[in-house]
Amino acid sequence: MVVDARDVASSIVAGIAQSIGGLTPPSVRFDWERGRSVVDYLWAHGHHPFGPFSRVPRLGQIQLDTVLRNTILSRIALAIETGRKISKKVSLFTDHFPGATQAQAVAVRLRQDLAELEGRVTTLAEHLHAHQLRQAVTVSEELVLRTSTLAQHAQAELANHEHRLTCCKPVFFFDPAHSSWLLLWRAAEWICVLLVGTMALLFAKGALSRYLVSRDVSTPFRPHFSSTALSATTRRSKITLWSRLFGPRQKQEKRY
Repeated sequence: MVVDARDVASSIVAGIAQSIGGLTPPSVRFDWERGRSVVDYLWAHGHHPFGPFSRVPRLGQIQLDTVLRNTILSRIALAIETGRKISKKVSLFTDHFPGATQAQAVAVRLRQDLAELEGRVTTLAEHLHAHQLRQAVTVSEELVLRTSTLAQHAQAELANHEHRLTCCKPVFFFDPAHSSWLLLWRAAEWICVLLVGTMALLFAKGALSRYLVSRDVSTPFRPHFSSTALSATTRRSKITLWSRLFGPRQKQEKRY
């Protein structure tokens, strides 16, 4: 851009409009075939501060509307990009804790906030379609502010819940108290206990019977009590066996 020292105000306005408002001089256009910008001075005249043939230090209504539209579009792009980053972080968080109900609840809340922002973008597009630029500028300011606040809130929420789920508290990904698998597991445990106990009793009974037979006991021991009177031989055998198994041990004298 060439600055005319005799008309500094026009050059300042043109520079601010180009750097902040995203305006281009009306005589400049981009040639897609050549891949560069070309200048056509036939469009250099008009109510604007650009070009060597115009000395008005103000922007026309077309340029003002263009500045507002560029501002709105840049804010929409920033909000959409921030929303995509938030959605990606939420997806990574839920993938890292696939079965955690706490993580799912946080993800649902954040996705609801993103849905509200999406509704604001739709409202903003309707204002642009109706050429209501003033209302669209107000809505775009609110959209950028809410998106930035949501990004900070989402970052803090995800970091806090990730710390809780990984470091501080044990988290069960499902509630086993209301699951049918718990009943099946308990039943299998009791069946195993009963089987082991039955096998142990049968083994003990067989071992005791073999011991009584090896000691020439006339009647084998049966693990039940009855009201009938036992024979004297069987009682003596049982008393002898009991004293041998559980009675005090006597020291045997060594004979030389």
